[in-house]
Amino acid sequence: MISCDWSSDVCSSDLEKRAEKVAHDLDTAEEARQQAEEMAAKRSEQLQSARTEANSIVSDAKTAAGKQRDQIVADAQADAQATKEQASAQIAQERSEAMADVKSEVAELSVTIAQKIIQKELKLDDQKALIDAYIEGLGNK
Repeated sequence: MISCDWSSDVCSSDLEKRAEKVAHDLDTAEEARQQAEEMAAKRSEQLQSARTEANSIVSDAKTAAGKQRDQIVADAQADAQATKEQASAQIAQERSEAMADVKSEVAELSVTIAQKIIQKELKLDDQKALIDAYIEGLGNK
């Protein structure tokens, strides 16, 4: 209890000042509480926004990685197909060249064999007659 020794006006004035201070302190505390709640709500919104943005970034990264993976696989398949086609073309070319070489060798061998057979079977007079006939044929052309 407060005891007032002086006049009741002074005591009453002190009590009023004290009541005003308490009321002011209560108002200030209420304002501080409201500001704290507003800040907490704002931070909660910011945190939720950051989570949403992080989820979006992760999702975008996964999508981009999937596209990149698909592109790498497609490029590798295209490279493999091109290599296969190039090898097939090279094999066909080498086969064609080998066949041409074999035909040339067979033709040369056939001519050599024919020459040897003709030399053995033809007598010297017959060979001269064939050569003369051939030369005459060249002269007519």
